[in-house]
Order: sequence, then C-alpha cells, then structure tokens
Amino acid sequence: MSATIKIDTTDLNLALRDYIRATGQDSTAVVKKQSRLFAQQAMKRTPPKSYAQGRRAVAKDLDRIIDGAERGFMQRIIDWHGSADFVKQEFKRKDGSNFLVEWGHVRFDGSDLEEFHNANRDKRGRVLRAGDFTRNIGRWKANNKMIVPENVKRRYVRKVQKRVGRLKAGWIRPITRAGGNKMSVPAWIRQHNEGARSNAVLQGSGTAKVQMIMSNFASGASQLGNVVKSALRIRLSAMVREVRLIQSGYNRDFARNMRIRNRALRRR
Repeated sequence: MSATIKIDTTDLNLALRDYIRATGQDSTAVVKKQSRLFAQQAMKRTPPKSYAQGRRAVAKDLDRIIDGAERGFMQRIIDWHGSADFVKQEFKRKDGSNFLVEWGHVRFDGSDLEEFHNANRDKRGRVLRAGDFTRNIGRWKANNKMIVPENVKRRYVRKVQKRVGRLKAGWIRPITRAGGNKMSVPAWIRQHNEGARSNAVLQGSGTAKVQMIMSNFASGASQLGNVVKSALRIRLSAMVREVRLIQSGYNRDFARNMRIRNRALRRR
C-alpha cells in the first residue's frame, strides 16, 4: 500500500507560466527541463548522501537488533535460560508497574532474520530505536535482539547493504523521461534502475496545459515530503531569479559587456 504526498504547487505553476512568457520558450520544453532539474535535485537530497554513508547506516541499524556470536556461546545462552527466546530482567516503571526487557532470540541458522528485521523497521525503513536507553526518561525500553552466528550476521548485513540506493533510484525514470541521461546517475544508484518503482508521464504536450506527472513508489518514498518540498523551492527560486534577470535587461547587458571585453582582448 503506497501513500501519497500532497504538495501545494500553486506558486510553482505561476512561476512556470511567468518563465515561459519571459523566455518565449516552448511550454513543453520548459516543463520537461524544469521537471528534469527537479527530479535531479530530489535524487540528490534523497538519503543517503553517498554509497559509503548508506552502507554505514545499514550496518549501524542492524547492530541495534542483531548480535553476532560464536555457536558455543549461543548454546550456553540457551542452556542458561532454558529457551532460545528469553527475557533478561524485570524492571519497574516510575508509576510502580513492572515491565519485562526482552534480551534476545537465539537462532543458529538465521532463517527468520529478514522477517525479524522487517518487524523492527519504521516507515522510512530504518530500524526502530526501541532498544536504546532513554536517559531523559531514566529507564530502559524493550530491547529486542536476535543472536545469530557471526558469519550469518555478516552475510545478512552485506545482503541489506546491496539495497543502498533503491530509494534514490526511484527518481531515475522521471529524470530520463524528462530528457535526462541515465548514465549521468551514479552507478550505485543506477544498478537499481530495472527494479525501480517509479513513473513519469508527460501530458498535454504542445498545449498550454502541458504537465509532467512523476511518481516514486520505492520503499520509504512516502517519507520524502521534505525532500520534495525542498526540491520544489529550489526550482521555484531559480525560475523567479532568472525571470527577474531577463526583465532587468540582464541579457542585453551581458552581451554588451562581452563585446567590450572582446574588443579589449584584441587590443592586447
């Protein structure tokens, strides 16, 4: 089930209209260009900033819910608690009620590791921080971890790290369908292009009501509201700035200054 981000684009639409009038450019060409620049900016601002940062974030997230251990130690844990699923300790809340802190689940094969991981992720796909010590409250919250052999953990971390860039890849199709070059997208993002859940459709080409409808359905895209708003603000600001320069005679002044400069260079 996907969620829709609703953004007020009234100012942007007005800016597009003014831009088309000021530049005298074809409306379809303008909409495609501005859509491409928007999608490129949205991709840039969609996390992570880099492949290395994304890989580190994955490893850090998984460290919160997965512990790697030697098999002998894992068996001792089971023998000690009498179960592969056990509770570490009971605590009291400030109101006097008790709550149990779950320490972990021992799994030798890691067969349900992905299911466990997914159950502990938020809407952005990041690991829930339910196991952290809340110092401002002064108590422990439920710490739900799975203990697996070290090699099983390493293998799963590498598997999840291969997904880094999928959310950014949701902007590839909007970029290319607006005239952009797919090869300009970094390879670590481009590798997810085939499975990217996104779309872009140009409607009303050649008319005054031309528009580009772009969609990003990648996992976590519903949390990109601020990214979309930021990218729209950047495009709005750029178009307004260019229209003002045109209206102030920037192009004529620039051409005149270039002629003066060229004459000065020829005298040297």
